[in-house]
Amino acid sequence: MQLAGRLVGQVHRRLGYYREDDLHRGPLSALAVRDAEQQPTVGGLRIEDPQRDPERDGQCFHDLTKWMHALNQMGTQTGDPIYHRWARELACTAHSAFIRDAAAGRMFCKMSVDLERPLVMAMSPSIAQHDPLDALITYCQLQSSPSGGGPDLRAEIHDAAALCVGASWAIDDALGIGDLLIHAGRVAQLVGADAVCALDAIDAADLLDVIDAIQPGCLLEELLESARAGLCKFADSNALAQPPERRTAFGELELAIGLAALPVVARSRPTGRGNPTPGLDRLAPYQSLHSEIVGFWRGVRSRRRDPVSHEIEAVMLATALVPDGFMELR
Repeated sequence: MQLAGRLVGQVHRRLGYYREDDLHRGPLSALAVRDAEQQPTVGGLRIEDPQRDPERDGQCFHDLTKWMHALNQMGTQTGDPIYHRWARELACTAHSAFIRDAAAGRMFCKMSVDLERPLVMAMSPSIAQHDPLDALITYCQLQSSPSGGGPDLRAEIHDAAALCVGASWAIDDALGIGDLLIHAGRVAQLVGADAVCALDAIDAADLLDVIDAIQPGCLLEELLESARAGLCKFADSNALAQPPERRTAFGELELAIGLAALPVVARSRPTGRGNPTPGLDRLAPYQSLHSEIVGFWRGVRSRRRDPVSHEIEAVMLATALVPDGFMELR
């Protein structure tokens, strides 16, 4: 936990500030340095491009929700409410910047570093297709955790839910399928028996609002069925039979992490259902892909001469090998 806490501080001190060669200086939030240390996420967190290309600068919604999740997990594991507050403050900042008009379905997936200019429009058939879903589930996760004195997220949950109405989650690439399965694991826990047992730890109304937001339309079943359809196409594509140079570790390892969510769904037993969701049975034939993918990329990494240049792959491989710290919400 000490190493994790140190890493959180390093991320905030680096990505919560403008680059050294930027015309701007100091925290992205424009707060005084002392105040920024107390509220390190209110200005968002920028992308750290290893090539230091200004054209690739900015803030990505998908990256910010990943950090919200990391902070939420830190708060849960350490019992320190400050992490929950930082996660909620980041959610509010991201929501106001990336979701400009929920009623009109306007959402962006990438903004400028200062969050003033939209750079990439979301709601397109790409990875950004799942950004509204990512927003809804992440906000619900944060709202169902202790607030730490952070802002209430019910209005943000309402906006994100509106963006998800009538949306299709169908996707057939490894990265997108993995995201769907990870989301399914979180939804199952948020509406499952364990969440109901946690009522004494959080405001009951908060939890009920969360359940109301993510149960309509049987979201869990929709996610599992979309993932199953995507896995069927992915398996037929013969992608896993290709040599390393024609495969993408980032996407495949995200899929492996997602497959590790299936046992979590089975254990969570969504409220009101005596048996695991039936979609799990249809996904069972694909469970073995987890060990196949992890084994392949573990072998590739052991043969590489420059493993440092593939740091993100190392982090994802470690998560796929030991997924509980990432997947288990409580």
